[in-house]
Amino acid sequence: NEQNLANTAWAFAIAGTADRGALVEAVSARAAEMGLAAFGSKERRQLHQFFLGVELEACPPFELLAPIGLRDACRQAMADEKPAHSSKIYEDVSRELTRMGIVHANELCVPRLGYHVDIAISPIVTTGMPGTAAVGDVSDQPLDEVAARA
Repeated sequence: NEQNLANTAWAFAIAGTADRGALVEAVSARAAEMGLAAFGSKERRQLHQFFLGVELEACPPFELLAPIGLRDACRQAMADEKPAHSSKIYEDVSRELTRMGIVHANELCVPRLGYHVDIAISPIVTTGMPGTAAVGDVSDQPLDEVAARA
C-alpha cells in the first residue's frame, strides 16, 4: 500500500545505502504506477526525501526515478508543510541577529529543495578568501527571492 511504499522509501533515504539502483527503480516504478492520488501529504513528504536523496547523490541515473510531475508534487508537499513554530533557541538567535542588525529570515522555505531553513542569513559578496565563492550582493533583495534562486 501507499504508506508502506512511502515508509520504505523514507527509511532507505535516511539509511544512506550505497547500492540503490534496483530499489530506486522499484520504488519509482511502483509510485508512478500507483499515481499521485494514492499518496497523502505525509507519504508525499516521505517520497520527496527519497527522491531528493537520490538526486543529490546522483545515483542511480535520473531516468530510473518516478516521473517529474510526481516528484514535483512530493516536493511541493514538503514545501507546504509549515513548521509549527521556531524553538526557543532559534527565537533567541533570531532576536540577537536582529539586535546586531543582521538581515535574516526565520523558517525560510527553499522551494527548489522543498525544505525550510530555521534561520537564513542574507548572503553577501565573499571575495579574496581562499575556498570561498562570490555569490553576489543580495543584501537589498528579499530572502525569499534569494532562496528561490538557490
